[in-house]
Amino acid sequence: MVKNYSKKIIGISSGKGGVGKTTFSINLSSALYKLGVPNVIVDGDISNANLSVQLGFKHNIPTIQDLMEENLNPRYAIRIHSTGLRILPAAISLDRGDVDLKRIKKYLIPLQETLIIDFPPGVAKNTVDLMRACDELIILTTPEVASLTDSLKTLDLARKYKKPIKGIVVNRAVKDKYELSIDELQIMCETKLLGVIPEDKNVRRANFECMPYVFRYPNSRAAIETMRIASGLLSKPYCEPKLNFLKSFFN
Repeated sequence: MVKNYSKKIIGISSGKGGVGKTTFSINLSSALYKLGVPNVIVDGDISNANLSVQLGFKHNIPTIQDLMEENLNPRYAIRIHSTGLRILPAAISLDRGDVDLKRIKKYLIPLQETLIIDFPPGVAKNTVDLMRACDELIILTTPEVASLTDSLKTLDLARKYKKPIKGIVVNRAVKDKYELSIDELQIMCETKLLGVIPEDKNVRRANFECMPYVFRYPNSRAAIETMRIASGLLSKPYCEPKLNFLKSFFN
């Protein structure tokens, strides 16, 4: 276990849907777990929950909605993945998406450990309520203008509520002429760049297998960069696996 790592509520947000936020939340949680930081992922997208589905859980009772409606201990709702990853799921039923998240922090504090909250896309009321519950935020974007424009709205909202922004993560980068450059992204966001996760076919393969790619394909480019980001959050140097280029070739 990493010593002296303070327990935090970290929100993973983006202005736009479809940028890979849930996948990144799952794998950041996995990377922190591999680095010795126990944590729980919370599905904050209660109107369109899919975190538990992506990890292969077929039936979730109780859920975060049940905790808030029935005042339950949050530990009763935690589900444990085969990798050891722990999640606090949201109900996938359409009629359970109207729960008020204004008091969500009250129900999460009893867990007394690091929490990763997977935000809904956009800047609606639930996003604001979740933002207020977090200690700090990570903003995920892809290197396209439309995605970055929406992420800037999220950054503005976070600054409005004086919420610390840990930095931005660029996801699914190809680094071709059709993308914004890293310099352009940093200038426009005026925020620290935590890392750039490349487009990687192993991400889709791992999602299909209901596994975090950090566990399933640890030598993939996406996994290595996610481990690097997690190490940076802990202020720890990251050593890439030795002879990794050979392992990647044979994989």
